[in-house]
Amino acid sequence: MMRRLIAVAYVTLLEAIRSKLLLAIGLVHAAGTAYAALLAALSLGQEARVIADVGLASLSLVSIALVVVHGATSVDLDLRRKAVLTVLTRALHRSEWIIGKYLGIVAALALFGASGAALTLAVAGFVEGSSSRAALALAVLVPGAVAALSPRLGRAAPLGYAMPLVALTAVVLLDHDPGTAASLRGAGLAMTEAMLVAAVALFFATFSGPIPTGIFTLGVVLVGRSADTLAKLPPKTFPESVLLLGRVLAKALPNLHVFTPPRSVLAGLDPLLEPRALLTQGAAYTFVWAVVLLAGSALVIDRRDLG
Repeated sequence: MMRRLIAVAYVTLLEAIRSKLLLAIGLVHAAGTAYAALLAALSLGQEARVIADVGLASLSLVSIALVVVHGATSVDLDLRRKAVLTVLTRALHRSEWIIGKYLGIVAALALFGASGAALTLAVAGFVEGSSSRAALALAVLVPGAVAALSPRLGRAAPLGYAMPLVALTAVVLLDHDPGTAASLRGAGLAMTEAMLVAAVALFFATFSGPIPTGIFTLGVVLVGRSADTLAKLPPKTFPESVLLLGRVLAKALPNLHVFTPPRSVLAGLDPLLEPRALLTQGAAYTFVWAVVLLAGSALVIDRRDLG
């Protein structure tokens, strides 16, 4: 079973690479990081923090865009091309196909997240004059650029994209700066949130087209980011029906506020909340929702006519 899941995940990852989706999303994040560098030039002694905060916001938004686009189109393309019918005749269950798709989207997200986080850290390092961050920038940009621009690499291309994972791992092991730790924790929570959104997008993609899937998923994201507000609407301002609807939406849909804590928490300055506990809570929250949504996706796709 694992071999079949890995095979589907690998094909899904290659789809993102060959369609240049990862490259396009990466360029958008690079533009956001460049904008952060321009804003940092206007700050007074807070350049690295401005780059880290704006870069993290860019990483979060672009990661959600990546999983929404890839999740909304990947299933639909297989169905329209009838490629899924060929795949499912090879002793592959429909639920395995859906789970493999999800794992492939997560793999693409991991490569992008590592590249984006490392790039943001590298730009902050250039501003601070850190030579180790300059080396990190080369480790991110060179292998990824070679993999993206060299169609002859074939199966070896994902290895080039995977190099930022190695670079980011080196930073985690060798750099003990509190600012870097806060940025890495924020990036980890942003990737965990995007993994949950990927499961949401895949669920909608099993019974709707790409455009409705994108609209429904973005709606869930907007409600999830506003869940705390919806649950605490002032009774003097809104009627009882609106208050009830807000509470129902806040409980029924994922609460994405779990993944957007204040910077003081990410930096470990809040004595009441340990950053590791926050990361563990976010990972567990995503895991539970992903299991529920993937189970629902499997049930829907099992009853859908794919002919």
